[in-house]
Amino acid sequence: MRNPDLVNQPCLSLFEVLKNNSWRSNKAKKSFCQKFNNKNRSSSLPTLVGGANGGSEIVKMWKDCFKGILNSENSANGSAESVEHSIDCKENYLGLEMRICSFVSLALLLQKLPLNKAPGPDCISAEHLLYADESLRFFLSEQFSMCIVHRYIPNSCLNTTIAPICKNKNGNMSDTSNYRPVAVATVVSKLLEHFILSNISSFLGTTDNQFGFKAGHSTDQCTFLLKQTASYFVTHGSSVHAVFLDASKAFDRVLHMKLFEKLIQRKAPMCFVRLLKHWYKEQTMQIKWGKHFSELFHVSNGVRQGEY
Repeated sequence: MRNPDLVNQPCLSLFEVLKNNSWRSNKAKKSFCQKFNNKNRSSSLPTLVGGANGGSEIVKMWKDCFKGILNSENSANGSAESVEHSIDCKENYLGLEMRICSFVSLALLLQKLPLNKAPGPDCISAEHLLYADESLRFFLSEQFSMCIVHRYIPNSCLNTTIAPICKNKNGNMSDTSNYRPVAVATVVSKLLEHFILSNISSFLGTTDNQFGFKAGHSTDQCTFLLKQTASYFVTHGSSVHAVFLDASKAFDRVLHMKLFEKLIQRKAPMCFVRLLKHWYKEQTMQIKWGKHFSELFHVSNGVRQGEY
């Protein structure tokens, strides 16, 4: 039920309202406040990276770097025409029930959000939604339903912040190759991603030969199989030859239209394909380096990597 004390309060910041009224226990309150304060403590960053000196110059350098990478691939014209035709074809929507987001399904999806993560560009974290009044879940479920029906996502959910994270703090902190990009999106957009995935996951099956990026699997299994195979042939006096392929910046160079084309070929519900197409077309990104932020820029290839 709706908490009348929460509804009748004067306008406060979301954090203050949740802090004062929506906690399940004093232990949860103490734990959340500690995590919230820790997230807002700025860590020391190098002042010289990639030849750029100072925060404002470094964030500009990173922007030029990632903007070039995320706009480096030519769009597949053939795939674009095929995707547009499938989306515009009314026959693809015949007999298709719109997957409307319900209050119950949203409550279950909230439990899947990872906690103790950095807040997004709107300074809202998963804990805010998890401990908020139940009325918020109703409004979010209505919003997600409208997003699906009208193929539209609010601008606040389209912006993603890229934070370069150092791979090896004992290495050369001024070397750009010692950093990896981590995407920080709004928690509402993450929740929408979970909802979309819950409806199309049955269309995303992979072969038994895939070990990475797959639930219940890891590359340890693949490594064990490789070692056992090599050991068998070496033990029996044979030579073993292996070829390794390292696809450089594979996630950053994914063609969006090819991705949508694959979803269509797998018969994924068209309402979600067209929503994802709108999302990828209109999304913007910016770089965060300490307290410095770059200007927003659009991207034409690549997918978001990780979150923290």
